[in-house]
Amino acid sequence: MAHLLHTSDTHLGFRQYHLDYRRQDFADAFSEVITSAIEHDVDAVVHAGDLFHTSRPGITPLQTVLTELQRLQSADIPFLLIVGNHERTHDRNWVDLLAEVELATRLDATGTRINDTTIYGLDYVPPAQRDRLDYNFEPAETESAVLVGHGLFKPFGHGDWSAQRIIAQSPVDFDLMLVGDDHGADYKLVTKNGSNTETSQQTTESSTDPDSEQATDTVSARERIPLSYAGSTERTKADQRDPRTYSLVTVPPEGGVDPQEH
Repeated sequence: MAHLLHTSDTHLGFRQYHLDYRRQDFADAFSEVITSAIEHDVDAVVHAGDLFHTSRPGITPLQTVLTELQRLQSADIPFLLIVGNHERTHDRNWVDLLAEVELATRLDATGTRINDTTIYGLDYVPPAQRDRLDYNFEPAETESAVLVGHGLFKPFGHGDWSAQRIIAQSPVDFDLMLVGDDHGADYKLVTKNGSNTETSQQTTESSTDPDSEQATDTVSARERIPLSYAGSTERTKADQRDPRTYSLVTVPPEGGVDPQEH
């Protein structure tokens, strides 16, 4: 069993409205998440992209990250992350450096084992480049597997990246997708077979879109996996009125994740 803290879109260094205290608000929110991870004694913190607000963060947000990840390291809690669209570059970036100094692990197609769960990473990829992706993740040696991604995923209505296509083309039998990019916390269930059945936490949608068909009772819980957004840790826009969030996730030894327990 693996107990994870799932966070994303911390956007460290964002000096919103050109105000220094707003930049500090983002740092304080990140610090609060790290404190919660330590207090809950999770097995790992999983960050689903956009750790920084830009690909070239300044000294202040870098110092925040170094300080907080050192706290995690002292508590023997690994920090696993992927690259989001805000920090994406065409060459090396700060995510790589954090991994090189052993303060973080960059998730990729090889997988990282946490207890009896293997966790994979899928960095943000621009829409025009997604047709070339093969989703060739290495087979897991554990019963449970989790995919961490960054993007606007279908079956959400605003999605432009099919989660079901990723699942169908991957050789790994995933039990859960933990994702970032959407700043609101929510989840939907995605089928692992070809029936394209997907349901929402709040509503069940039905349309002719193959990525959004109504769920039926004939689809077992084992045939559906949650795709879960943690939401952002601070408000980046004035219309984001809901409380900011992160998720505490339990991955059972043989899958069967209950998203309502997040």
